[in-house]
Amino acid sequence: MDISIEFKKADDWQGVVIYEDSNNFPIVCKPAIWVNPISAETVPRLYFGTGGDDRATGDVNYSFISLIDGTVPEVEWFLGDPAVVGLPMEKDMGNLAVGEKVWADPKVADFIVYFSTLVGSIESVDPCESLAGVGKLYARFIQAEAGSLIGGTALKTFTGPVESLELSIKTRAAVTLGERQRTDDGI
Repeated sequence: MDISIEFKKADDWQGVVIYEDSNNFPIVCKPAIWVNPISAETVPRLYFGTGGDDRATGDVNYSFISLIDGTVPEVEWFLGDPAVVGLPMEKDMGNLAVGEKVWADPKVADFIVYFSTLVGSIESVDPCESLAGVGKLYARFIQAEAGSLIGGTALKTFTGPVESLELSIKTRAAVTLGERQRTDDGI
């Protein structure tokens, strides 16, 4: 992906495989693409997950991947089983449960990538059948902030950091991002 100031025609560059899923797990969500707005560096990062399809089996470990599309493209970090995805342990920032599929398009805001997962089916036509399943929300730092690790959890409860939050409903949207507004009373 060329995002430099100087425009280049499509014929002037070649596509490169940055990541190929070792098990051909489905990637059905639109990746989030982020370029650091406070850096002179114009290297895009891509965030996406695997498994988000009802035809994907519920008995394997899927993953969430962070890629750097730099001069030498590479996986920056991931959530998943290193043995399954064939990636180095030092880039592993956690795991998804067996059958936990990434269904929602990831969203980036305030140097955090948000994505949700689901164990079970989201596509069922029968609403009663579609109620089964557990959803989770993840938030991961995409920039080191106040001692946090890139790829580390950005979620905290009163007891400390948590890997994910359980969702009450199944959703295709990880989060809805909007503008914050201050009211007259400062809240």
